[in-house]
Amino acid sequence: GGAAVAAGPEFDDVLAALGNLPVSCREVVLLADVEGFGYDDISRILRITKDLVHSRLREGRTRLCAALEKTNGQAVVA
Repeated sequence: GGAAVAAGPEFDDVLAALGNLPVSCREVVLLADVEGFGYDDISRILRITKDLVHSRLREGRTRLCAALEKTNGQAVVA
């Protein structure tokens, strides 16, 4: 017998959680975590400071994890 593995969030749940983020956070999360851009690139693309990229990414990830924890009932680590 194999060990039981807890299922992660479903794709639809992730999309819904992303859709509920404030636009300012969502665009940074998508550029960093989906598209793979670094802080310098995101700063140039969005014309915001790197400090703002950092704070919006932290806020977006925190909100995303909180939303997915509610949906999934398990802790999600960013």
